This record gives sequence, C-alpha cells and structure tokens, in this order.
Amino acid sequence: MLRSIAAQDKTCLSYAGKLFDLSYVLPNLIAMAFPATGFSQQWRNSRNDVAEFLKKNHPNHYKIWNLTEEQYDATPFDNNVVHCGFLDHHPPKFNFLLQIVNEIVNYLNEDQMNTAVIHCRAGRGRTGIVVCSVLLALGKAKNTEESLYLFGERRSKKKRGVTAPCQVRYVYYFDCYHRTFSEYIPIPQYMMRIVSIQTFGFQIGVSGYEDAAPIFYFNPLSHHNEHPSMLYIQQKLNEIDGKYTTIFPKNYMSGDIIIMVCFMSKGKINIIGRLMINTFFWENNVKYEYSLKQMQDATEGKNKNSFKLPDNYKIIIQTENIENNKENELLHDKIIHSLDVLHNIDSIVTRASINKQTTPQLITSPVPSYPVPPSLDMTFL
Repeated sequence: MLRSIAAQDKTCLSYAGKLFDLSYVLPNLIAMAFPATGFSQQWRNSRNDVAEFLKKNHPNHYKIWNLTEEQYDATPFDNNVVHCGFLDHHPPKFNFLLQIVNEIVNYLNEDQMNTAVIHCRAGRGRTGIVVCSVLLALGKAKNTEESLYLFGERRSKKKRGVTAPCQVRYVYYFDCYHRTFSEYIPIPQYMMRIVSIQTFGFQIGVSGYEDAAPIFYFNPLSHHNEHPSMLYIQQKLNEIDGKYTTIFPKNYMSGDIIIMVCFMSKGKINIIGRLMINTFFWENNVKYEYSLKQMQDATEGKNKNSFKLPDNYKIIIQTENIENNKENELLHDKIIHSLDVLHNIDSIVTRASINKQTTPQLITSPVPSYPVPPSLDMTFL
C-alpha cells in the first residue's frame, strides 16, 4: 500500500504478488525507483525483491546504472551495478552523460538478451535524462520530443516524465550532439563570453522587496555539491524605465555552468531561478531569451515563481565569441549546424556581431571570479 502511494502516477509492475516501482520502457530497458533496504523499502523497491525479479527474468543478462549519489552494496545483484551518481533535480555534466549512454548502448549491443536497468531516487528525472538519451542513441526516438513522450508514456499513467527545465535541456543537447557526431567523443571546454544580461518585467509581487535589484552569480555544475559558494563576477547594473541591463566587462565561461538568476534586497541575495547550460551548445554573438518557465527553481525542478514575478518576466543573455584553439572551433562549427534542435528551449532573439570599436567598455582580458561577500545571506525558497 505504501509503495503504491509513494509511486503516485508512475506505472508499476505487479509480479509474484509484489508491487515494483519499475517500468519497461523497452523490452531491454527498465526505469525504476531506488532499490532500498531497511524501513524505506516499505515505500521504495525492496533491493532483495528487485534482485530476485531480475535474476529470474533476465538471468545473467542485466546490469544496473545507479544515478543517485548514494552507493550501495551491489552483492544482491551479483555486483552488476555501475554507480554514476549526480545531484537530484540537476543534469549530469554533458561528457559524463555521454559516458553513461555509451556504456549502456555498448552493453545492449553486446548481446540481444542484455537488459539495462536505470534508476535514481524516484526513477523519473535523472533516470529520464539517461533513458531519453539512450532512446535517441538506439534510434528508438527520432527527436527529443518523441523520446520525452515515449519515456513519459511508459513511466507514468499521466504521461509525466522529465519536467525539470535543465534536465530537458540536456536531452536536447544529446539530440543535437547525436545528430552531429557518429562517435561519442568528449566535447571540449568551449570558452565563451557573456557580455550582458537584460532583465524585463522585473516586478517582485511579494511585499518587503521594494529595493530589489537584479544580480547574477555563476557556478560550475557539480555532481556532489548542491549548494556551492556562489561566484560573483564583476558587473554593472543600468536601469532605464524599468528595463535593467547588467554589463559584464570580463565574464568568461566554459563547459557546464549554472547561472544563478537573483536579486539583492536589504543586503540579502534571493534566488529567482537557475539556468544550467553548456557553452559548447551556445552560438557566438547571439542574444538568448529565457522566461521563468525555462529556469530551474532555486532548490527543485520546475520554477514555482516564489516571488510572484509577472508573466512577462524574462532575461536576455548576449554572448560573444573569444578565441578558442582551432580544434575546438572546428568541433563547435560542426555542432552549429544542428543547433536548430535547441530552439525550443534556447530562444534566439538576434544574431548580430558586436562592434568592439563602439563598445570600449567591454574589456577583453579575463580576470578571476570573486566569491559572494560573507556578509550577504543566501535565501533558497
């Protein structure tokens, strides 16, 4: 009974008088909840029951990929467990996603009897990123939307699959990559500059924040640290008629990063949302528009709009290319031709080169990042 309640809308499997929070996405691809021990197995899957099920139905032909940060005793599964954890409500770093998908696809191709079992905590968000990417890699889905739909349909009675914006974005990234490269070669740390961020519709709908002003912080994406120290990059805020422009003279980014969309009020930093992106999948000299629904919540998945911002709230990020090495530029040029796949999640406003002669305030020499001053409190709502 508890397991049925905890599973909510997820499709479960009844077998030998037992209920498993486990779904067959394909005959050889399983998504499931965490295989637990102790008291938590009352509402999660029982580790021993899952082991018995797999040994009976897929004897000597199953392997488990554990996407949670918690490593566990794999003895009940004859040590057929790969621990490859990353944070809940987050994507993995893109190259790590490539590694996981490559391992799963190779395993499935080794023997037609082999079955891959993927799980995180609930078997939906992190599991969905990997399963959807595997569906694309195997050619079982022709595009991101089809992979998301197929996973949602097989995993949930309400067709609810991957919903966190950053996790959906990384499925699109994999789709884009898969269309471009025939082999799973790691992508480079592609260096790019964020020139400015414009903020529109910035009206806090909760009392007590009358002095609020936009501010942005940056972090590398982590697999283990859920609340890393937020890095402050030198920035200058201008405001004209309620439209805010934040200029970054020296903001250089590469790889998997988190952009913390915040505001300062009464000496405290409040987080509106988070954008998780990989710079390799951004174009140069482009303006990207992001609404609130495209941002991750401060602590979880879909944005709850805790500060009651209006529907027209959005930010526009201006990127600028800087010189990368020739090999990195060639790889980036290849991916550019598949970037139209991403326009459902990364809306391009304009493509226009920046005239450096008319913007002398935009300095081109990098400086280090600075941590948040210790006197500032960070509020997670």
